[in-house]
Amino acid sequence: MTLAENQRGEMAARAGPWCPCRIGIRIELTTPSNLNCCVGRIDLCTREYGSETFPGTIKPGRSIMLTNTCRMSGPWSPNEIETYLASTVIPLRLSVTNTAGWPIVLSLWFICENGKLLATSRTHSKVIAYLTANPRCGFEIARETPPYCGVRGYGVAELSQDRDAKMLRRLSARYLGHEDTPFNRWLISGANDETTISITPRSWMSWDYRARMGAQE
Repeated sequence: MTLAENQRGEMAARAGPWCPCRIGIRIELTTPSNLNCCVGRIDLCTREYGSETFPGTIKPGRSIMLTNTCRMSGPWSPNEIETYLASTVIPLRLSVTNTAGWPIVLSLWFICENGKLLATSRTHSKVIAYLTANPRCGFEIARETPPYCGVRGYGVAELSQDRDAKMLRRLSARYLGHEDTPFNRWLISGANDETTISITPRSWMSWDYRARMGAQE
């Protein structure tokens, strides 16, 4: 399941008596869905049909952009966000709330998988304690040097034990490679005490100033 397909069943059920088509999550329809409600609102709908014309009914397997509980804003589509997250190997900036109610920002390695942002930290770390008390969080993945582009948003974190340090090993391979170095060995040596952080985004906001800032293709 991809970010674009996440929660597709809920969206199909919430389509309602009128078509809410606008920028949002793309879902794959598994059964034909009558969209005559789109009459008079075609300019607000985003669909992918190739060169086909709109017949009033979507065939199984076609896709459509629908809103859901995950808000989307900015120039990038869900697929473009996924491509960016897969190719950008920099830490995620995570904002959590401490026990005194103050926002705290920290950086963590991450992987985007099944529409979620996955990270890990020591089980007894402060970030795990903060997320246990309040799972709502904010995040940003963006480079610090121009030309500027990136994504940010907010979501809800779920915590689970990282058995056998599988997530930590995946993150280490992504950011450090598979080479057996002293740092890698030190990192994995404490792997029995790791907790996986799984963030389900509720909002994505993208920005891209590369064209405006004269980025070279």
